[in-house]
Amino acid sequence: MGDSTLVDSLRREAAKVSSPRARLAVLLDTPTSIGDYASVARRIDSVLTSKPGLEIGGPLMVQRFRVRILRGQLAAAEQDVGTSLRTLAQQLDPAALFGAEAALAEAQVVLLGDSSAARARLARLETTIARSGAAGEDRVTLYRALVHARAGDAARARTLVAATRPLLARDSSIRNLIDGELALAERRPADAVRSFRRALGSEFLCMTCGAGALARAYDAMGQRDSVVAVYEFMLASRDPSDRLLEDQLERARALLRLGELYEARGDVTQALRRYREFVGLWKDADAPLQSVVADVRDRVARMERKRG
Repeated sequence: MGDSTLVDSLRREAAKVSSPRARLAVLLDTPTSIGDYASVARRIDSVLTSKPGLEIGGPLMVQRFRVRILRGQLAAAEQDVGTSLRTLAQQLDPAALFGAEAALAEAQVVLLGDSSAARARLARLETTIARSGAAGEDRVTLYRALVHARAGDAARARTLVAATRPLLARDSSIRNLIDGELALAERRPADAVRSFRRALGSEFLCMTCGAGALARAYDAMGQRDSVVAVYEFMLASRDPSDRLLEDQLERARALLRLGELYEARGDVTQALRRYREFVGLWKDADAPLQSVVADVRDRVARMERKRG
């Protein structure tokens, strides 16, 4: 059955379900659970073209933004922030755009390796927030702190954490994630491992959140077997909400790094498996990322020739 036929079928099933959240689950949970984000993107676009109401359209616009980042389509994600997400925020919560802008900054660090551009974006964001008078929104403030730390601005991250400290539990998952990113930024990978290990699985709604961060910390320590184990644990999750939350900024890195590590081990089968998944994920990524995709395709071709 073709994907368009499947979407039509899912639409009919979704129409029978009363809860908007349940209707979204019918549409997206199965492909998300297996990491088939190309299908997720097609289904989201198909429903959005029918101009659904806010209860369905709002969450789908947010999902589309996340999936675009995940697939390396930062230009389209940025366009979302300026159009559909801005309109949605004006209807519901103007401060919601702050989190999206921070997510784009984090993507610049993670996907493009451009910490300078991320810090510049974050500086503009902080100016906007200060002028808006909405700087005390705790959830977004903590997320911004994490992104500042990941972009290498430990001082700003600590300032934001201090602003929310009265409401922040000493051993909360977000606090441990921020502490871990600060430790990585300050070249203290052993401390980062300890913080990320406390965060992993501690969030009731996401048992894999923090796995990518923990793998990065192990990588900084040179503990390659642990990197493989943690990334494989992350990718093995079949919970749709867990998967998207962690995959958004960690899946591409995980697939690429696993391919590299398996190749170094001489495990051609697993290296090819993860490299091919990476290429599938980023085949429609933005032009600045296509050199990475081309390099991985070359690796796959060389390995296949060598294996015969």
